[in-house]
Amino acid sequence: MTKVEAIIDSIAHWERMISWVKQQNPLEQINPYIMKDKLGELWDEENCALCKYSTDEKGKVNCAMCPLAKNLVYCNTPDSLWTKIHFSSNWSEWVENAEEMLAILKELFAKEIAIEASPQKI
Repeated sequence: MTKVEAIIDSIAHWERMISWVKQQNPLEQINPYIMKDKLGELWDEENCALCKYSTDEKGKVNCAMCPLAKNLVYCNTPDSLWTKIHFSSNWSEWVENAEEMLAILKELFAKEIAIEASPQKI
């Protein structure tokens, strides 16, 4: 999987989750187990295309290899956007935070496409 493919997969993943969550009671406490049961995916390492892209030869996720981390968006810190998503108090807050993540991923995609389209420097 290429970096751009991983970003595209990640965007689709967040779009699916957001779409599902928007069908839930916005004031209901988030429940990842219900999401996993009903949607078949979560906002975790197991379901993240960028985590899979960033897995080293030993099968361990190397966050330093992640395109998000390389753009200063970390998932494994106490004040990260991912942490805000994970600890959202209800689905409304979750959607607000997840939409921010989706916007960042779309910006990252646009940046990567621009890099790929730019002429090679000699």
